Amino acid sequence: MEERFEEVLKRLSFKNPSLKKIYIVSKIRNEVKKWLPEDLAEEVHVVNYIISEKTLLLACSNNFVKQEIVFRENEILKKLNLFFGTDEIKKIKLV
Repeated sequence: MEERFEEVLKRLSFKNPSLKKIYIVSKIRNEVKKWLPEDLAEEVHVVNYIISEKTLLLACSNNFVKQEIVFRENEILKKLNLFFGTDEIKKIKLV
């Protein structure tokens, strides 16, 4: 039976921290419109994920977008963790 690469990466990510980071960042980047409002999705770029701190690093195009992310942080975190089914992300850091 043929498995999709995403499914294999997800399964392996539970055993290997590097693969977990790759899996989380790629899923978040690919599904940005599911966890961010459409007007903000084009203005935000996922930079990195720090596994040890469970922190998502985001870059924003301008200060207005940064302010919106800070204002909606709890809502965004809930959507992301619901998306993954676990508490993978505890905080968002803007860079």
